[in-house]
Amino acid sequence: ALLSGEDPFDELTLETGGMNLFQALRKRDRKALEALLRAGADPDAACDDREMSDWTGKTPLVCALEWDETEIAAMLLRAGADPDRRTSKGMAPFAAWIERGCRISDGMERYAPLMELFEQRGWHADAPQTGKDERALILTCQHDDYELAVWMLQRLLQQKVEVNARDALGRTALMHLLGSRSAGPYQSEMLERLLEAGADPCAADNEGRTVLHYLAEGYSHPATREAAALLFDFGSPDVSAADNRGVTPLDVATRSNNETLVKFFLKHV
Repeated sequence: ALLSGEDPFDELTLETGGMNLFQALRKRDRKALEALLRAGADPDAACDDREMSDWTGKTPLVCALEWDETEIAAMLLRAGADPDRRTSKGMAPFAAWIERGCRISDGMERYAPLMELFEQRGWHADAPQTGKDERALILTCQHDDYELAVWMLQRLLQQKVEVNARDALGRTALMHLLGSRSAGPYQSEMLERLLEAGADPCAADNEGRTVLHYLAEGYSHPATREAAALLFDFGSPDVSAADNRGVTPLDVATRSNNETLVKFFLKHV
């Protein structure tokens, strides 16, 4: 700094210790972060520090959310961070928000308040949030074990998001909610809200797999029967509709030994 004619003891250097935005974030140094943002540091810059390979291509907002630094995330948003700015791999801040917020015990308390800042900054809920073209509603429906997801689902539906939007594989939010895993405690409530908002119970993905195909792969037999009944309350899905491989929902239910669901399907053949 002396050789270049710069003052090595300028006020910003003294406040930040010479760190950049990502270095300050790595150390969780909020005072340094505040000083850098006041000085005009770009809150949407992508990390290119080789010593931070896990952050390469990510924005400070995504990094803060992944590290559960919600206060720093709020600071970045207030400083103008773009909630739609995606990483080099296509991940938007919301993807980190929903993933982390649904993984910690106080997710509602710490993550929910950030959503108001997302919206104040003009966040587009119907824009792709991942490199797989998954929208916010789709990502939310992957977390039916958590209260934050139910809260977010209600918020998204109030905003009239596109309930039948598809990801890169043609899957809808309904398909993600009813995917091949055990039903979470909030699945039934989320399913009903989606259907009431106009989710299509007869939709098929790019491989011809329908909502019923996804439902029949569920691990919880009683839950799949209840969900199937609700789907038929809102439409007339075809239990004999074959996917591109010639497999029907009835075939899937039979293969998984879900006797209750098989009996229900046979009533609708």
